[in-house]
Amino acid sequence: MFQVIWKDNNGVSLKNGDTYRIFSIMAEMQYEDCLFYSHQVGTEYKWVEKIFSVDEDEYGFIMHPGVYYDRDQLCELWDLPTDTGEDEFRECVLEPIWEVLGKELGESETIDAINGFEIIPKPV
Repeated sequence: MFQVIWKDNNGVSLKNGDTYRIFSIMAEMQYEDCLFYSHQVGTEYKWVEKIFSVDEDEYGFIMHPGVYYDRDQLCELWDLPTDTGEDEFRECVLEPIWEVLGKELGESETIDAINGFEIIPKPV
C-alpha cells in the first residue's frame, strides 16, 4: 500500500472533499459548417473551483488536481508562435493574466502563480 500526498502552492495537504482552485486556460474555437474545420477566435482564462475526490474514475485513475503551463504552452493557447518576442508575449499573454491575478509580475513569477493549485480554506 502507498499514500499519495498532494500539496498546494502554499504547502497545504489536499484532503478528500477539499475545494481547490486552478487557473484554467482554454482556446475558444469556432466551428464552421464542416465539422473538421475550426479556428481559434480567442482564449478563455479564469480561476476554476473544483472539489477534490479520491474516488477513482471508470478506468481506476484519480485525477491530479493541478495544471502546469510553460511559456510555449501559453503561446500555443493564445495562438502565437512559440518564438514570440517579449513585448508581444507581455501584451497578449501576461497582461490579460495579470488582470485576473490583480497584480503585475515578471514572466516566471506569473507562470509560477498560475501553475499548480490552491486549496480554498473552509469557512470557520
